[in-house]
Amino acid sequence: MGGKQRIMALYQTQPDRSLRAKALAKEYGIGGHSHDFLDGSRGFVNHDWKGLEFERYPDHQKTILKWTQVEQYIDLMIQSDRYLTDREKEHYTPPVPITVEPDATLTHAKNLIRDFCLEEYDSEPDFSDLSKIGVAYTNATDEDIPIQVNVDLVGYRVERYLGEVLINERQYESLEDLTETELEALDFSELVSVTDEELEHYHSKAEERPALLPLDAAAEYNALKEQYPDALVGFEQNGYYEFYGEDARKVCELLGGKLLEKETALGTVPVTGFPSNQWVYRAKQLWQRGENIYLAGLNEDGTHHQTKYLRREDYLPLDATVHMEGRAFRVDTVNYDRGSVTLQDVALAEMRMPVFREEPLALVRELYEEQDMMESPLPDYKVGDNVVVELPTRTIEGKVGYVGETDVRIDTSAHGQSWDNEVVNKQQFEEGLRQNEQVTTQPDDTVKTVAIYPAEENRMPYDIVIQTIGSKSPTLDAVEPEQSTLELAGNFHITDDDLGVGGPKQKFARNIEAIRTLFKLEQEHRGATAEEQQVLSQYVGWGGLADAFDPGKDNWAKEYAELKGLLSEDEYAAARSSTLNAHYTSPVVIRSIYDAVEKMGFQSGNILEPSMGVGNFFGMLPTSMADSRLYGVELDSITGRIAKKLYPQADITVAGFETTDRRDFYDLAVGNVPFGQYKVNDKAYNKLGFSIHNYFFAKA
Repeated sequence: MGGKQRIMALYQTQPDRSLRAKALAKEYGIGGHSHDFLDGSRGFVNHDWKGLEFERYPDHQKTILKWTQVEQYIDLMIQSDRYLTDREKEHYTPPVPITVEPDATLTHAKNLIRDFCLEEYDSEPDFSDLSKIGVAYTNATDEDIPIQVNVDLVGYRVERYLGEVLINERQYESLEDLTETELEALDFSELVSVTDEELEHYHSKAEERPALLPLDAAAEYNALKEQYPDALVGFEQNGYYEFYGEDARKVCELLGGKLLEKETALGTVPVTGFPSNQWVYRAKQLWQRGENIYLAGLNEDGTHHQTKYLRREDYLPLDATVHMEGRAFRVDTVNYDRGSVTLQDVALAEMRMPVFREEPLALVRELYEEQDMMESPLPDYKVGDNVVVELPTRTIEGKVGYVGETDVRIDTSAHGQSWDNEVVNKQQFEEGLRQNEQVTTQPDDTVKTVAIYPAEENRMPYDIVIQTIGSKSPTLDAVEPEQSTLELAGNFHITDDDLGVGGPKQKFARNIEAIRTLFKLEQEHRGATAEEQQVLSQYVGWGGLADAFDPGKDNWAKEYAELKGLLSEDEYAAARSSTLNAHYTSPVVIRSIYDAVEKMGFQSGNILEPSMGVGNFFGMLPTSMADSRLYGVELDSITGRIAKKLYPQADITVAGFETTDRRDFYDLAVGNVPFGQYKVNDKAYNKLGFSIHNYFFAKA
């Protein structure tokens, strides 16, 4: 049996993607061979435990794919029935699957916990969440206060709770240390033993009630929340940054902690928070989870100022460039829920080879922060300078009010409100100055007296002098950032009920024009204008256009040659394989579906379009639902990339639906999903045996 057949068997028998990646590394081993690339060039492929390395001749350009990326690529080929050739399918018989031994340390730790629970409780432990495995539970005192002990095999710690209060946490450096110190000597009596100090700590925490928030502070908080509705607003009170209402619930969800109630002059609200001296660490924790954070620090007079304002889009801006392994990559998408980033190889994109890779968010953020900072000279600036700072997502204009070790405050208003300023990370501020390359200094002011009113003549206790202050400095027009001549569009709106109507050759021509427009936008690294969106919206896919892929059809010879010349080999293969199952939904049908949804009472929320194509359901979104947040998923690369240009304000994932994981998140799912009796490999749903359409219904 050949290697491809063994790998095919692996994908049919092993649902765990990480184990499949390990099995692929074992299957390939260490070695290499010469290789003919799809563009006609030649080179060499090396493989070892790290992954595959492609080297092109004669320039020796290298591309590296990790085994997790190889696993995803092969999975896509198998899902689209492009992995085995017809000849290979004829000789394929499922063999014994390749297996990889599970992690020995983790297995040992789980066995120790299992043995303890079976001996102590005569029952199996719950391993569904390895970060929270319950190993002991009892009522420890005469007051019937429950004590719960959890083992965290992911974070390497043991946590002991009395009621809802964490009374003890033992942290270890590794799973080996945790296993040796704790798990090999589990004792129920020791786990549930509570000291007088721990009981006293519980009562002090349980009886805590936040101090009353007075009317003026409540009014100031409400004004801030109205000004920053999309941010988690932390309001400093009594040595804590407090979060109220829905913000409190969200912070509890992300950071843990206890949700309390607080009396305010306007009523009782949920509250949580963290000590003021922890704000740098805690704010960054929330920021790296994809949240906007606004922290309002307490002044001596009881009012508040901006301590920090962190925007989600500044954490890792889309289209930012990072360098890895000697190559430049563009940030394509950021998935905060999964903690991952999709990167596009810039050099290959310019050659119309859209190669993407997925990397951990924390790693890419670190590269984004550090790259080129040491090579660039520090810009010259000081307190009082007028500045225009170009940040990745916005421009800040104002006067430098404060320069600290890590932050710079820019005063953006002369109206006197305490929060009319922006505090920016110092590195980010200096990088913005480098890009703008202009810092205007405090202008030389000239004072001119225009009127004097003596005290005696006007029966006043003092003279009144009226002066005008003029500036000799150039105006801010000199440092205005250059504006693009292109006006990029927002989400596309379909107004033509006949969109997509036409004969086969009309549809083909529109598809080609749309693809050429997409390639142009990607080469220029920009969004689409309204006119370009009109062209992109005409793309209807390749359903019913099989003749364009048949070299034997003389009346389609011109179109066949044009298509082969336009698309890469992978893009062409994907387009050809879609001729039998690609589908298109007309605006008339979509409008009827939305009419039914409106009659059900839906107004706004999180809307999902799985298997979205180019997103016609987004384009037909009724005005009454305009406040909704849009999420789309599309497997086909060309189609999904067009959808991103049509709906830049939507969150669109170009991958299989099985790679997404937002359970109980969506309020409405609309679309035209694929139908068939074949199945999708999704670990969470494999045991249910759903056909592809039932899988989409269940997961959506």
